[in-house]
Amino acid sequence: MTKYRDTKNRFIYFQNFQIIKTLTDLISGELSFQKGGVLLSTSGLYKNNDTIKVAVNEIEPNHYSKFNEWDKNFTNKLNSNNGLQNLKISNFNLPQIKSLMNEFFKLNLIHNEYNLNENLINLNNDNELFLNKFSEKKYIISGNGNPRSLIKSCVFSYV
Repeated sequence: MTKYRDTKNRFIYFQNFQIIKTLTDLISGELSFQKGGVLLSTSGLYKNNDTIKVAVNEIEPNHYSKFNEWDKNFTNKLNSNNGLQNLKISNFNLPQIKSLMNEFFKLNLIHNEYNLNENLINLNNDNELFLNKFSEKKYIISGNGNPRSLIKSCVFSYV
């Protein structure tokens, strides 16, 4: 539920908002991409509840829990269309990071890196050497290949 209310002063369920409904449809598989998918995290820095953990069968639902601890309707929505799959992701090694960085550069996802062009020029425009050094740098910044930290360091803009 949200803190917003409808014309009858009832709380509005979050899936009634269009953007959230679209995201939920993508997560549940009602809407899909031709190529690609949706990744969710069961852990992180933000407040979370048991909804996704129940949806991926990581824990059993507590049917007596409060709504803010477990949303049964949302779990049912997530489990429609073959449900969710739990994908364990371990830390990346250096060759994996290099391959990922190569793809990120091809897709122009890394455009906010400090002194990116200058670093390439300093290496005499040697793309392979630049990719090696850049991957090593990202490996260290990400805490030895932590996927979340790696992606954050690549695509978030730092001022």
